[in-house]
Amino acid sequence: MRKLKMMSSLLMAIVMMGVLFSCDNEEGTEPTIDGSELVAAIESATNKQDISSNALPFSASVVLERDFSESFVSRAQLAPELGYEVSMRLGQGADVGEASVVFFNLNGVELSDQQGILRDSVDRQGRRRGRKARGIRNCFDFVFPVSLTMPDASVVTLNSGEDWTLIREWYQANPDANERPAFVFPLQIVFGDEIVDINNQEDFQEAKSACEVDRRRGRCFELVFPITFTMPDQSEITLQGKEDWTLIDAWYEANPDVDERPDLVFPVDIAYRNDSTVTINTQEQLLGARAECETDRRRSACFGLVFPVTFVMPDASEITVEARGDFGEIKAWYRANPDADERPDLAYPVEIEFEDGSIQTINSKEELLSAKADCG
Repeated sequence: MRKLKMMSSLLMAIVMMGVLFSCDNEEGTEPTIDGSELVAAIESATNKQDISSNALPFSASVVLERDFSESFVSRAQLAPELGYEVSMRLGQGADVGEASVVFFNLNGVELSDQQGILRDSVDRQGRRRGRKARGIRNCFDFVFPVSLTMPDASVVTLNSGEDWTLIREWYQANPDANERPAFVFPLQIVFGDEIVDINNQEDFQEAKSACEVDRRRGRCFELVFPITFTMPDQSEITLQGKEDWTLIDAWYEANPDVDERPDLVFPVDIAYRNDSTVTINTQEQLLGARAECETDRRRSACFGLVFPVTFVMPDASEITVEARGDFGEIKAWYRANPDADERPDLAYPVEIEFEDGSIQTINSKEELLSAKADCG
């Protein structure tokens, strides 16, 4: 099977990311001590308590949203006087139900060993830990309807991309379930510009193996400290370094009824991996910088969209983006519609510009996928 890379919805990823997602380095929040022994203590604790994911420290939520953006919390537990054990599951795609686990100390700092993030391994519950558990992304789409057999032998049928939430609901209702669901064959996938018949598990594994999935998060910059946040009560908190994230946690612990996120105070500086520094004056500029990172992460597509482009939102309204990085209106739409989890659709035709400056008109998603595949 040809190894074809598929154009995914870059802009939606940007929209759904909070501004804090790029605040740490690519290895996550840096702990000050080796956490292996503490992780072992949390794992073996017999008095762990189930808690809501909303009860996790703020800095822990940042790590989960940043490194596990396509997963959901299936179970969060507090080991008193030790820390947190958070079980995650991939919410959609070929590896739906893939389990991973993350550990935090009581301040919400992710625990690691001396090599950084805890070494890649699989625990007794079949959950991954370490870098391989992060940033798992899909390289092909499914032709709906698709059915999956759940661990209790019930069958869940997905009639559209919106129905992936049914898998999440099943696992949240069955937190002790360890097994992944199994796809019911035959099924079809959209692989690059092809529709491929998948008749059995061997075909499915071959398709997944052919994916050129970039499992890194692609954070090409980080914020330069000090940085300041305006809290929901209009007070300001300045962080002098990564260790000061606990100041944010302390504020939320003192204000347990507040759900709003803090706002980053601009201007801020961002430092790229090549040691260059850029001043960012607005949230839209920060999102634009993030967009460039995501473009690089997705293996440097040989063309880009020509702006303005229009998106059809889940409620059928349309939003026109006038320039690259100008996603403020789309972000505002999702803030006003917090229950919406569908991605916006491009309104065709659109134009794409290749590296040599030539322009091509694209009339459908299929043509866009084909152009992406031709990039090689």
